[in-house]
Amino acid sequence: MIKDALLTRTKALPAAGASALTDVIDFGSVQPFGGVLTPLKITITVPALPSLADTKNATFELVDCATEDGSYVAVETTGSMKVTGVSTNGASAKNWELYVPPCIRRYAKVKCTVEASGGTNTAKEFTVEFAG
Repeated sequence: MIKDALLTRTKALPAAGASALTDVIDFGSVQPFGGVLTPLKITITVPALPSLADTKNATFELVDCATEDGSYVAVETTGSMKVTGVSTNGASAKNWELYVPPCIRRYAKVKCTVEASGGTNTAKEFTVEFAG
């Protein structure tokens, strides 16, 4: 797979009890893959989060929209990735890989939500890379 630097996004984790979205990825057409399965892979890389509170989650999900400034919703069939804090150790680094589903709409982002009382993780950034 070849990574495209123009399709890489980095975003600081949100404060506890909040969400953050990466900058938009524009696939260039209304139904970019025409309902055909594509070999475009998405990798979400989350660093170690030593400040993530015990049993609290940072949840990552792929969201999309038909318009750039519209309301983004979770992409069907992709699920989500949760990173959970453990005791006083926080959470280990984690990668999540998935392929872009054929149902994705033109505009996509990755959303991170940290649970209330999840600790201060705003100094950490997650990275999203698209490779084809």
